[in-house]
Amino acid sequence: MSFLNFDFAKWYSVMLAAAAAGMLVWFTVRGEIKTVEDILFKLVTNAEMKYPGGTGELKRAEVIEKIYLRLPPLLRCLISEERLSDMVEQALKKAKEIWQNNHNLSDYIQKNK
Repeated sequence: MSFLNFDFAKWYSVMLAAAAAGMLVWFTVRGEIKTVEDILFKLVTNAEMKYPGGTGELKRAEVIEKIYLRLPPLLRCLISEERLSDMVEQALKKAKEIWQNNHNLSDYIQKNK
């Protein structure tokens, strides 16, 4: 009977440690994702200035390649290609809203194309 109690206590400790590690990873990833979103805005803006209209797929591929190289190894394992693609689309949508509302930035992008 004491063996079963010891085994339960051991597994309880392992599960508690795993839960704590999982929470640590979750909070780290959430903080990193905000940073990734900020970097994506810059990359999307740079791609918009670099390539002419009608080259959306080229812009998207470049942004994905550049952000993937900048991701920490932990995030590379946790963010799928589909999720990364969705994040690029969200960043583009946000960037377009900002460009429309900020005429100085919009003019800067058009001037540097």
